[in-house]
Amino acid sequence: MSLVTEILEIGKTESPIHSLNPVAKSIWWLCLIIVPIIITNPIILALITLWVFIMSYMAHILRSLARIVRIIYPTLIGFIVVVWPFFYPYGENVIIQTHFIKVTWDGIIYALAMGLRIVTAVTLCFFFVMTNDIGDLASSLGQFAQKNFKVSYTVPLMVISSFKFLPEFMAIYATVKEAFMSRAVEFEKGSISQRIKAYIPVFITIILSSLDKAKNMAIALELKAFGAKKERTFLKPNVYSKMDYLFAISGVVTLILSIYIRFWTKWGTVFFWR
Repeated sequence: MSLVTEILEIGKTESPIHSLNPVAKSIWWLCLIIVPIIITNPIILALITLWVFIMSYMAHILRSLARIVRIIYPTLIGFIVVVWPFFYPYGENVIIQTHFIKVTWDGIIYALAMGLRIVTAVTLCFFFVMTNDIGDLASSLGQFAQKNFKVSYTVPLMVISSFKFLPEFMAIYATVKEAFMSRAVEFEKGSISQRIKAYIPVFITIILSSLDKAKNMAIALELKAFGAKKERTFLKPNVYSKMDYLFAISGVVTLILSIYIRFWTKWGTVFFWR
């Protein structure tokens, strides 16, 4: 849970990337997240991942991103890279072969390429979250949706509220748990049923606290005449600069090139040299 809080706090950093319009960054991310789905060429995927790390340096989050992915990568990728070669029977350069198992160099290369696809997608997701303040993101998308699609502004409010109070709920959970532990309540000992039973009072306390916060929030919204108008103004206007357009266009161009490479050339596959 502390990792989630840290990632959300990093989104409030000041940098040239953080200052870009969240809608432009959303378009860029949506375009690039499709690339690992349609492209399996490891060189192209490695270049995109390198691009993300370069921008992480520009956003002053490179160290934080590297530390997080260093923890995530082995868990997500290790199993795929180790197991996949045993289920890829194609290829003539056999390394291990028995009655039931066949491991080839092609299988190992294919496994590494599949792992790199996950690396690219995960890195893109972490970069997007770490370069966006959730409140600004929800507000910008809410303005965009309200102006272009007539979506109610209650949607971004719910998103902002969910992420705004997440750190508070985590702090309440830690405080309540420590209070019970100070009264000799054991959470890590005993059978599973005993552990669940020990956590029930903690969850009841958190639920009651959440209901109290929800009540106070509802009263505050009513005092401010929330919902009186179908449209509303926002604290931060959703404006776009030239850099926002260039950033969004770079994502769109990358996606178009990837589609062309994948469906009209041989360079979009794992074994592109054949």
